[in-house]
Amino acid sequence: MSLNIAIAAQPGWHPPSRLRDVYGLLVPRAERHHVAAVGIESRKSAFHTRTGELLDVMLAGDVAGALLKLPDDEVVRSVLRELERHFPDLRDAVRFTRCFRWPEAEPCSPPGRSRAIAAYRRSLPANSRMLLAGDYTGMPFTEGAAEAGIWAASRLAAAP
Repeated sequence: MSLNIAIAAQPGWHPPSRLRDVYGLLVPRAERHHVAAVGIESRKSAFHTRTGELLDVMLAGDVAGALLKLPDDEVVRSVLRELERHFPDLRDAVRFTRCFRWPEAEPCSPPGRSRAIAAYRRSLPANSRMLLAGDYTGMPFTEGAAEAGIWAASRLAAAP
């Protein structure tokens, strides 16, 4: 399950200078309660954040499940408390927030999956002309499917 929160800040608000060149912030398990990661969207595309900063806040899976049914304002309040450590003046700059709930959105990937994928790729004969590609042959999310497709295309292009 997944619970993401978009936080739009007032024009003129910016993340702290120590995060000036940072697009994404991953919070280590030992240091988090709710927030697993934060995307600073202006670093991805300034075009989409012309009137203020947009933060994409991703909650930890187990926490997302616990907060999934709470009202938006309660979820946002608890997340803002934790975000203050990384973005000290964010609370006063919030323009609006949106909560996105996906009860079945984040698949789990078992330990060892990366090794299994590498072993599968090594096991294929060099002259294979047909390869399977998708999130089931990579990591279980969109980027994994794209990476698997790029890997398969590159391998076929380089085949003897």
